[in-house]
Amino acid sequence: MTTPDEKEKPITLLIVEDNPADARLVRKLLKETPGIDCRDKYAVNLADGLELLRHDNISVVLLDLNLPDCQGIDTLMTLKNEHVHTPVVVMTDPDDEKTTLEALKMGAQDYLVKGRIDGHVLLRAMRYAIGRKQSEDAILKSKMLLQNVIDSTPDWIYAKDPQHRFVLVNRTFAESQHVQPQDMIGRPDTDFFSQELCCGNPAKGITGFHTDDDQALSGKVLHNLDNLVSWGDGSLHVYDTSKIPLYDESGNAFAVLGYGRDITRRHKAENELAASYSALQKTLRDSINAMARIVDLRDPYTAGHQQKVARLAGEIAREMGMDDAAVEHLVMASTVHDIGKMYVPADILTKPGRLSDLEWEIIKTHSQGGFDILAGIEFSGSVALTVLQHHERLDGSGYPNGLKGGQILPEAKILAVADVVEAMASHRPYRPSLGIEKALNEIERNKGTLYDPAAVDTCLGLFRDKAFSFNTQPVTGP
Repeated sequence: MTTPDEKEKPITLLIVEDNPADARLVRKLLKETPGIDCRDKYAVNLADGLELLRHDNISVVLLDLNLPDCQGIDTLMTLKNEHVHTPVVVMTDPDDEKTTLEALKMGAQDYLVKGRIDGHVLLRAMRYAIGRKQSEDAILKSKMLLQNVIDSTPDWIYAKDPQHRFVLVNRTFAESQHVQPQDMIGRPDTDFFSQELCCGNPAKGITGFHTDDDQALSGKVLHNLDNLVSWGDGSLHVYDTSKIPLYDESGNAFAVLGYGRDITRRHKAENELAASYSALQKTLRDSINAMARIVDLRDPYTAGHQQKVARLAGEIAREMGMDDAAVEHLVMASTVHDIGKMYVPADILTKPGRLSDLEWEIIKTHSQGGFDILAGIEFSGSVALTVLQHHERLDGSGYPNGLKGGQILPEAKILAVADVVEAMASHRPYRPSLGIEKALNEIERNKGTLYDPAAVDTCLGLFRDKAFSFNTQPVTGP
């Protein structure tokens, strides 16, 4: 969303179009349509357009995908590879819906259909593309904030693969070994710690890092209050260490995330651990909630939907006996499960009538879009995958990957149930609320076919036996 001051800033539009008639039409509309304060640059091929982008401060690009020196999606990808942060509106032919959909999936902010462009449509497309870029910058800032927190914490944060090789280390951990973070990536822990500490020594009561790693990879969340480790100078320290599994999109543990705090001075370290962990969790929750607000601003008709779904999903997970860490990851995922809708044009999100097939396909890209946003944030492995899978169904009829049964994360199965119940029970632009009973009947009727039986039974019990209601404050954590 832009402020009135931002709307008044002049727009610099780059038109990359080899058809002079189409280019003249765009320029004519820019001059004749009220509300457009715009200057334009013009290129007849991609090479000239890229040259202008290198030297001019371009606000948005209006791009014909079929140019003399580049054709189709390759045109968009070539531009994006060099200018990834520049908003792009593609111009497509009326009968080329497949290319239009592919362009939106590959990073175009919006599209215009040749022969159907008027001044108001052009203005909306430019403003939407620029506004979306501003939203992307806000998300990038949140990601950078999280990375800065990880690197500035006085505690160890690291991740290892099944071969006990480091795939992530923070600055504090690397400095304790007198190396840089990049020097540890891809190398096994035995390169930095003794064989005894890594593999264990029962005679000395040392379990060994690898035993804990293997248990975490089997799906367990571990907390070791007395983990003996060595620094690069050979000194031994006692660490309070937690290890949790990280899952891939198939639900398989692919790495172990470790978090360790030096508790050699136990009482001081325990107090610092509580404060640091609380601050880290608050930063993560604040960032997650900031992302959720972006979706609410983009689609005011469903404002509060994600928070309500998060509350129900969290209650279902607790009733099913999930541990606190899993519940927290689920609540985080639920709070931003529709963040990918920022890639969907606002007029589709708020359309009061029935969606066309193309519009529905665009809507369905939001699961993958949400995963793409969240996957680069540390600590969010299960969060991103849960968002990716929340429209998958047990029988394989869901999207985006048609996963079945055990291929779907337990957290995603719970989120799917909570999402359907809240959506059906709430008002939408195209229909009034269907009521909670119809929502409960829907999941009950399709239990075991579309929805996880345990999650459905737990949800039904919450509403029918424990008087659960959505009429409470939004969720910020478990």
